[in-house]
Amino acid sequence: MKSYFFILTYFAGGGTEKVFENVSKVINENIENAKIYLFVINGFNAEQYPVEEFVNVIKSKVELKKIAKSEKNKLVVNFSGDWKSSFVSRQISKDYISWVHQNPMTMKTARTAFINFYLLKKSTKIVCVCKEQKEILENEFGFKNQIEVIYNSVDFEKVNKLSLLPLENVNFNYILMVARLDFNSKDFFTVIKAYSLLPSELQKKYKLVFLGSGPDEQKIINYVENSVPAILKTNIILAGFDKNPYRWIKNASLNILSSKTEGFSVSIIEGMCLDCPEILTNYRTGSKEVSENGKNTVLVPIGDYCLMRNAIERILTDENFKNELVKNASTFVMKFYQSEVEKVIFDFFKQF
Repeated sequence: MKSYFFILTYFAGGGTEKVFENVSKVINENIENAKIYLFVINGFNAEQYPVEEFVNVIKSKVELKKIAKSEKNKLVVNFSGDWKSSFVSRQISKDYISWVHQNPMTMKTARTAFINFYLLKKSTKIVCVCKEQKEILENEFGFKNQIEVIYNSVDFEKVNKLSLLPLENVNFNYILMVARLDFNSKDFFTVIKAYSLLPSELQKKYKLVFLGSGPDEQKIINYVENSVPAILKTNIILAGFDKNPYRWIKNASLNILSSKTEGFSVSIIEGMCLDCPEILTNYRTGSKEVSENGKNTVLVPIGDYCLMRNAIERILTDENFKNELVKNASTFVMKFYQSEVEKVIFDFFKQF
């Protein structure tokens, strides 16, 4: 029997958590007698963010150390890849692998950069979620670790099934952004400014919906209240967190990811799966990779609300352009199917 200890700093319904769900599912279904543990450093709300029954949730660091000590045949996975999850991972084993979801250049600017990079370099192996991350770690930070790229997989069967569930009390057309409400990595103001500049006929036809929760929700509310014309205030909707975002994406007229930095966005892959046209900001890492330099999505510079406004208008008014984006994306996204990535994940874990 092999035990897998996944250490996450947060578990709040974001992309990293979705990837954990897919990775743990692959291990559970393909590795005989695998035992999967989850420890969330900053606490875990099982009612709001449920996990599969096969996942054993560890509630305290004391319990983590006790169980880890008792499990001789174990693999520790520093799954958040930040300094906190790296530190806890090393506390319970000197042999651990790290899964990097962030842009390494952003990690460099943090106060904890030294300890973060030091602990990452102590990893037995590192997984990056896109090629650009790997290149940055090797070429700009001198990492000599064995680094593998495993793209974020998506359970398309589950996504499509959940997308067909009814979206109650939503009887309007809308532009969507699915994201944790956190300005550290996301840029909501640019989207709001772009929407405010749209022709009035489009503003009347389409609302703007932010789907998600997070620490900066009040900042967005205040910005809408103080900076948006009164006639548009009710058109901008903060819909909160929904554990089924797929029905929102499926019914959206377009999906926007306005980020300052990313690892490799899961929500964009889900949008492609659901044939939703998309706009990305040109963030590091992975925006050019996932958009194929603007072939699969529209790419706009970070913070450029004028170009974002133009992109929104073109998708909403140019049917041929929209259909071409969706067609290109539907071909590209095939490599992210759970079944395609499953073998890569399985081959990776069977090494240990």
